[in-house]
Amino acid sequence: MLILESISNFKFQPIFLVMISAGESYKQLFENSPAPMYIYDNETFHFIEVNHAALEQYGYTREEFLSLSALDIRPPDEVTPFKAANIGVPDSYYDFGRWQHRRKNLDIFYVQIYGYSTDLKGRRATVVMAVDIDQKVATEKKLAEKNAEIAGMLDSIADGFYALNHKSMVR
Repeated sequence: MLILESISNFKFQPIFLVMISAGESYKQLFENSPAPMYIYDNETFHFIEVNHAALEQYGYTREEFLSLSALDIRPPDEVTPFKAANIGVPDSYYDFGRWQHRRKNLDIFYVQIYGYSTDLKGRRATVVMAVDIDQKVATEKKLAEKNAEIAGMLDSIADGFYALNHKSMVR
């Protein structure tokens, strides 16, 4: 019943809590989720767990990823803001916002981070879902550039514009 209740509510936190409390069979839900997910220790930022989708997204083997910390998958200029964002993480769903992460091959890409803090294996940890939004960010950037280009063209036109009706009269 607990599983059906969590699925019908479909909230990130209850499903994962069911997986943790229900044991090995529900660990498979985490490991095989199509959403890249990982868990890190709140004090050391070292990874505790990672799923297959995150390994694919970041390009690491399981052993490699679990030997890293959450600080290792981001560019240096995002380390300090990351540490600040991890002060007082709520025990409920939280949208951490847009961040840059770094793959094993050192490519930088944008992710939208969702997570919550919980007790896991006797320590405080943060469960994270990291959605790759790199294409979305690139599209938004191109759209902003086009809008700026159009605004620049309209601003540079010195002539006036007139709207004519079907009789060629100015409206």
